[in-house]
Amino acid sequence: MMDDLEYISAGDISEEVPTSSIVSRTFFPSLKSLTIEYCRKLKGWWRRRDFVVSTPDHDHSHHQYYPSLPSFPCLSFLLISECPNLTFMPLFPYLEEQLYLDNVSWKPLQQTMTMASSLPSSSSSPLSRLKSMFLRSIKDMESLPNEWASNLNFLKNLVIINCPGLSSLSRAMQYLTSLEELWITNCDNFKSLSDIDDDDDGGMEWRHLNCLQSLRFESLIKLESLPVGLQHVATLQKLIISACPNLISLPEWICELTLLEHLVIARCASKLTSIPAGISCLTSLRVLTIVDFPNLMTLPESICNLTSLEELEIVRCPNLTALPDGMHYLKSLQKLRIVNCPCLKKRCKKEIGEDWPKITHVPYLSIYPR
Repeated sequence: MMDDLEYISAGDISEEVPTSSIVSRTFFPSLKSLTIEYCRKLKGWWRRRDFVVSTPDHDHSHHQYYPSLPSFPCLSFLLISECPNLTFMPLFPYLEEQLYLDNVSWKPLQQTMTMASSLPSSSSSPLSRLKSMFLRSIKDMESLPNEWASNLNFLKNLVIINCPGLSSLSRAMQYLTSLEELWITNCDNFKSLSDIDDDDDGGMEWRHLNCLQSLRFESLIKLESLPVGLQHVATLQKLIISACPNLISLPEWICELTLLEHLVIARCASKLTSIPAGISCLTSLRVLTIVDFPNLMTLPESICNLTSLEELEIVRCPNLTALPDGMHYLKSLQKLRIVNCPCLKKRCKKEIGEDWPKITHVPYLSIYPR
């Protein structure tokens, strides 16, 4: 850790960079990876020195002032973590592998993006090749701005954690056509719809995620519904919904996700009282996990149509009174785990429980407490 570092260079930019290069200065032209961590007082590369970029505005010149920034033309991986006072980010014209930001301000990234697009030499967005973006503890982030989200066509992984200002991603969804994994967790103001969305559309922008394979919503206290556009994401294979206490229901259209293999519904039970019967259409489902449903009394009998189901886990469902009668039809079921479900524990007691004959074909049975 370099707790007292404020500037990476001890000198002034005018001492190190020729006037002709004052817009940006190339450093380590072959450098592919840059990590800056735990520099809590770090502000910039040099002590502040602004330059002017003139852009045509009809018949007049429009002047914009930017801090002088270092440029890393071959940089593919950039990690900046625990640098809350940072007022700059370097120019990274061909960032490809990953952008990882943790406990930094959102403004320097926006500034870098604006500057890069304004430079006369710019031919493409610095993020147009990016495949992975990890954003954590960015307090002033509210959205992915359209002006550069539109360049995220190659982005495959997007993880957003602990960004309390984030309210929606709806406007960015139409551009994330290559996204395969999306993880949003602990974002207190996040909703599936933005405040300006039409409720009748219900988040149809999400239908553009036509490569999405894995989606995780976790600890989103304002999430009330899943965006209906997800029903058109035919590629989705893994869906995890956890700690979303205001989620009103699981939609019947979940049955449209015919390639779904892994479904977890956990700690969303303050308003959820049932599992939709349409779950029977998820014929590719291999893993089903249900956690913390205090008001769940029955599982739909249609769950026994999940002929590909290999693992079923039921945790802390105190009022679940019995297993479905057709459990013996789950020929692929290899593992059944029941934890802190007192009614089921009694009914599944070996040899004497009423539900014991329904589960004798399962190779691995785990019932706790014993």
